[in-house]
Amino acid sequence: MERRVWRRLRFYIQTASILVPLAVFLVVYNRVVVDVNLQNLKLSLRILGRADAVGKAEAAMTLIDQNLLYSVGPAGGDASEVAALQYAKGVLNSDPRRMVEDAQTMVSTVVAKRIEERGGFVDTLDDLNEGVREAIQRVLLVPRFVLQTGKLSDQVDVELLSQAVRYERLGELLRAERIYHKLLDQHKNYRGRGDLKLRLGYLYHRQRSFTSAEKIYREVLKESPDPVEMGIARQLLARLKKAQRESEEIKALEKKLNQTVVPEQRQQLVFDLGVLQMQLFDFDGAVRSFKLSADAQPAAPLAAHAQFRRAWCLKYTGQYDDSVVLFEELTRLAPGLSMNAAAQAQIADAYRSTGRYEAAAEALESAASQAQDQALAAMFTAQVGSMHLIDLNDPEKAEAYFRRVEQSFPASSVSSVKQSIQQFQAEKALTRVKTERLEAGVPVFGWIEKSMPAFVEVFASRLAGYMKGVGETEVRRKLTEKDFKELVVRRVQEKFPGQMTDVVFDIEPDGFKGSMSVRVGMMWFPVAGKAKLTAVDGRLHVEVSELTVGHIPAPEALRTILETGVNETLDQTDLPLRIEQFETIGDGVNVHVKLK
Repeated sequence: MERRVWRRLRFYIQTASILVPLAVFLVVYNRVVVDVNLQNLKLSLRILGRADAVGKAEAAMTLIDQNLLYSVGPAGGDASEVAALQYAKGVLNSDPRRMVEDAQTMVSTVVAKRIEERGGFVDTLDDLNEGVREAIQRVLLVPRFVLQTGKLSDQVDVELLSQAVRYERLGELLRAERIYHKLLDQHKNYRGRGDLKLRLGYLYHRQRSFTSAEKIYREVLKESPDPVEMGIARQLLARLKKAQRESEEIKALEKKLNQTVVPEQRQQLVFDLGVLQMQLFDFDGAVRSFKLSADAQPAAPLAAHAQFRRAWCLKYTGQYDDSVVLFEELTRLAPGLSMNAAAQAQIADAYRSTGRYEAAAEALESAASQAQDQALAAMFTAQVGSMHLIDLNDPEKAEAYFRRVEQSFPASSVSSVKQSIQQFQAEKALTRVKTERLEAGVPVFGWIEKSMPAFVEVFASRLAGYMKGVGETEVRRKLTEKDFKELVVRRVQEKFPGQMTDVVFDIEPDGFKGSMSVRVGMMWFPVAGKAKLTAVDGRLHVEVSELTVGHIPAPEALRTILETGVNETLDQTDLPLRIEQFETIGDGVNVHVKLK
C-alpha cells in the first residue's frame, strides 16, 4: 500500500517538474517575446489551411481584419502587407462557397516576411511555445470531447450565411447580427458553431458593444472543444483589453489637442486621434479626425495620408461610392505620390466588394503599373491573376498574369503564387480522402502528428499489395533500411510532393532515427527525431523518444501528447494487415504480418 502511494506521489512530482517550468516559460514568453499580430496571422493560416471554402473560414476574417486595422493606421506602414491582407479580407467577405487558397497564399507571404524580419531562431521558439500551449490545452479539453453529446453536422444554410456576409460587407451590422442569431438557433449541432459565434462576437465588437462581445468570446472559451477557436477567442479578448487602454489614450490626446496651437502639431495629433478611433471601430469619429488633419495643412505630406485613411474608413463601413471618390481625388491631386498605387488597390477592393470584378481587375492592374516598389507591383499583378482564375473564371488570362509575375519579379514572395494555390488545393483534396492529411499553415507539431500515421498506412498498404501479388496471407521476414526507403519513404514523398525533402533515416536497435526538411504552407522547418514502433494488439504503436524542430528539443510533455494523438489515429485506421511483430534488430526490422 505504501509503495503504491509512493509511486503515485513520485508520478505527480515528476509531472509537476515538467509542467511548472513549462508554465513559467509560457507566461514569461507570451508576455515579453510573442508578436501578437504575427500569432494572429499564423492562427488565421491554420483556419484557412483546413477550410475548403469561405464559409468554413469565418473566424480567420476577424483575425485578418484586426491586423489590417493596425497595419493601415500608422503613416508609413508596409504597403505590401496592407495589400496582401486587404485582398485576403476581401476574399473572406465574399461568397461562402468561394475557394480561399489565394487568400491563404497572400497571408502566407505576410507571415513569411514577418518571420524573416523576426529571425528564424525566435520564430522557432514561437512555434515551440505555441506547440506547448496547444499540447497542454488539448489535455485540458479532453473532458469536453468525452462529454460532447449528439452527432456534429457540416450542414449549414449557405444562402442565409451568404446574406449575413453581404450585410456585413455593406455595413448593415444589425441585420447581419440577426441572421447569425438565427443560424445559431437553427443549427445547434453545426460543427462550425464556434466560428459563427466568433463572427457574431466580432459584430458586437465592431459596433463597440464590448460587453456583449466579451460575453460571446467567453462562451466560446467555455464551450468550444477546438483549440483554434479558443485561441481566436483569447486573442479577441486581449484586443478588448487593449481597447480600454486606447480609450484612455484618446482622452489624453484630446486634452493635448485642446492645449496645442501650432498647426503642424495639431495636424499630427488629430491624425493620431483618427488612428486610435479606427482601431476602436469609431469610424465616424475617425472620418472627422482625418478630414480635420487633411484640411489643417493640405500641402503637407501628412494630409494625403489622412485622406487615404478617411477614404478607407468610409469603405470599411460600406460607403463604397464616397470612398472611391476620395481615393480617385487623391490620385489626381498628387499623381507622383507612392501611395497612388495603394489608392488604386483600395478602389479595386471597393469594386470587388460590390461584385464588379472586371472593374476591380482593371483597377488592380492600374495599381500594379503605378507601383514604384517592385514587391508591391508583383503583389498586385499576382492578385489580378488570382481574380481572373477564381472570380472571373478565365484561366488563360490568369496564366498570363502569373507568367508575368514569374518573369518580371522572380525574386518576389508571390512569384510562385499559382503553384502555392495549387499546392494548397492538393493538400485539402487529400484531407477529404484519407487520414494522412497534411494541413497547410498549421504549426509544425500539428503537421508531424498528422503525417506520422501516413508512414504506417503506406507501409501496411504496400506490404499487403505485395502479399496479395505473390499469393501469401502471412509473412515473416527482415526488412532493411533499403526496403523501407523503397516501400515507404519514397511513396510518402510521392503522395505529398514538395512537403518533405532531404529525408535521412537509420534503423537502430532501439528505433528509427531520422531528419528531414518539412514544408508547412510556404515555410520550411528542419525536423529531426527518434521513434520506436512496436506491435500492440495487431497494430503499430509509436513512442517518440526524441524530437527537435529548428534544432530546438521538444519538451517531454509535448512528445507525450504528440505520440498519444498519433496512436489514437492509428487505432482508428483500418489497415489491411494484422501486425503481429515489429522488432528493430541491428540495421533492420523483423516483421510478422497477416492479411486480414
